[in-house]
Amino acid sequence: MLSIGVMKKQKTTMKTINGKKTKPAPIVESMNVTPEVQKDLSVLYEKATVSVKMELHEFTPDYIRERGELYYINNVELPEDILTCLSNPKALADYNPSKDQDINCIFIGSSDMSRIAFKKIESKQYISNSKINLFYDDSTFKRNKGSGLILDDSIDFFYIEGTLYFRSFDKVNSVIDITQYFEIATDEGVNSFISDDRLRMDDEESFRSVLDRSMKRQILLIEKRGILNRSTEEIEKMAKDKGLKLDVKDGKIVMPNDKKEIKTIMRFLAGKIFLDDIYQEPMYANSVARVNK
Repeated sequence: MLSIGVMKKQKTTMKTINGKKTKPAPIVESMNVTPEVQKDLSVLYEKATVSVKMELHEFTPDYIRERGELYYINNVELPEDILTCLSNPKALADYNPSKDQDINCIFIGSSDMSRIAFKKIESKQYISNSKINLFYDDSTFKRNKGSGLILDDSIDFFYIEGTLYFRSFDKVNSVIDITQYFEIATDEGVNSFISDDRLRMDDEESFRSVLDRSMKRQILLIEKRGILNRSTEEIEKMAKDKGLKLDVKDGKIVMPNDKKEIKTIMRFLAGKIFLDDIYQEPMYANSVARVNK
């Protein structure tokens, strides 16, 4: 038996629990549909199995998937109300459309919760009763004054026996909080990097001005790679081999003040610059993954 539910948009995006910012639990409601609609929507459910046959890559923020590939994350815990909606839909409130476009996502799954398909709802998919909606029927256009949704048969992400499969991290994260799987440096990690005695940072403000999520990820990668544990001379040679020149003073790597140059040095330290064999020039690598991992 398949059940269908909706996850509503949250008016509050973040809340603080024990000093840590966390997304509030989603509001989940059951969606009543006719048997005919349920049969049509079951196409989404079936596509979840078909999609698993695509090439799979375990999710890492440093790898950009190619067309025909899927990310996956193992051992994902879904919000409790999603599971309740599938196993016991009557335990939740029934969804009733409001004047607001309040649906964030529709999901359909089996009562044993082993397979669930999710479809993100965008504003363009709403049929609003505030507009004149015309439908062609029996040689005549008729107005439908009800509210509704326009759905195609695609799915955005799906869950099978504890594993989440998806194409876009941001799209999934806008529905279900999976930020814990996108590791970045903590505030303590950032402060530790800035104060590292192997670096010389004359303009801390310029460095902090470029500290977006990507840069915090690079700080974490630099820590994991342990590149700063090597001697300054060895790091200088590594940079030279990649066509870069580091500014070193008093045995410390000088972090530039220019934002573009900061990002170049950070990419190098994070292992995201390589020397092109043909052009013999340093190149940025936006996507990296270990070979034969």
